[in-house]
Amino acid sequence: MRLSTLVLINRSDNLSDRARQLFFSVHEQDDDGGSRESQAIVTEDSFLTTPGSRLAVSMVGRRGRFVSVFSTAVTALHFSDLQIWGTPEAC
Repeated sequence: MRLSTLVLINRSDNLSDRARQLFFSVHEQDDDGGSRESQAIVTEDSFLTTPGSRLAVSMVGRRGRFVSVFSTAVTALHFSDLQIWGTPEAC
């Protein structure tokens, strides 16, 4: 799949600051076992302080079947919504 956008909508309670130090990686198989290049997700302060904030991250130029979103902080990730947008490629 040709990816275009990763959309995160942060949780809507008072714990939105848990979504800090976010990264994503794209890969072809769910168990490829290889090292994956991770991309930092740059967040504005409002994403971490305003409950229910929306963040769109460009993924233009990336291809893959699976996307992992993770944090390097000791935290529990909970999003209200997470969307991956893209275009299927011809077989």
